[in-house]
Amino acid sequence: MTTNSISSTKAKARTLNVSGPMDVYEVLSTTSNSTYPLRDAHASIVCKGLNGNNGYKYQVKLSAYANEASLLQTDGVYVMKSRMIAPNVEDNVPTLYYEADHAMLVNTSKDVKGSLADNTAVSGLALIVDRYTIQEDSYDKPTVVAVAEHCDYDNAAKEMVTFKVAYYIRPVRNLLAMQTLFQVNREAVITGYLIDYDTDNNRFVCDVTGINLTVVREAGRSSTTTVKTKDTGQTPSGRARGKFFKKGKIDSQSNKHTIATEGVDEANSVKGSKRPKK
Repeated sequence: MTTNSISSTKAKARTLNVSGPMDVYEVLSTTSNSTYPLRDAHASIVCKGLNGNNGYKYQVKLSAYANEASLLQTDGVYVMKSRMIAPNVEDNVPTLYYEADHAMLVNTSKDVKGSLADNTAVSGLALIVDRYTIQEDSYDKPTVVAVAEHCDYDNAAKEMVTFKVAYYIRPVRNLLAMQTLFQVNREAVITGYLIDYDTDNNRFVCDVTGINLTVVREAGRSSTTTVKTKDTGQTPSGRARGKFFKKGKIDSQSNKHTIATEGVDEANSVKGSKRPKK
């Protein structure tokens, strides 16, 4: 077990979701006799590098419980959503666990149109464990680097695994004000695109596009709007409406719970809609 693994099943899950094109170059065989074994394939995540001029393909393992009919094809390019397990250890191959029913073949490797580079999107809950700034040549202001920790269940290892990702918050117009939100010990949902791999620390590098804090202190003036809690026959705009049903109130003349409709125009009344059958 590595230092990046947590054997306790009570560890809080902070899943890193991955979406984008996966170029499959090898389908691995399995020795399992199960109808739906854990089947693996090797694919690549293409990144241009921090400066946009140092492109590489990074090997990942695609893994799913699937039958033979759901096998991925060699040299196929698939669009899929998965969750990443990427321990920060040397020579580790990150694993992407996906649902076989939701892997869509869009083209072959030789016929795919457009670039696969920097088109792998990520989004996930993370705990920020480190923060520092660097000065990139392409920007006149510092870039904030937030190292965040994810934790999720590894189906193959059958344990919770933690790993880190470096999130770069560039000083561009729509992100400059967000830089202060990235603070150590803060939990947040971070979104972005994988653009590089830090070989010194064995972790992916993500170009951030947004952040949502899990706990936010409300700021500004308190609302002066008065909220009415008693029954009223009109909306604030003056439109007539029926009284709301209150739990426990039953018409003495009926054993059914009813909603008063007095004052509601019959043409504007809304009947309960049927749910579509699944």
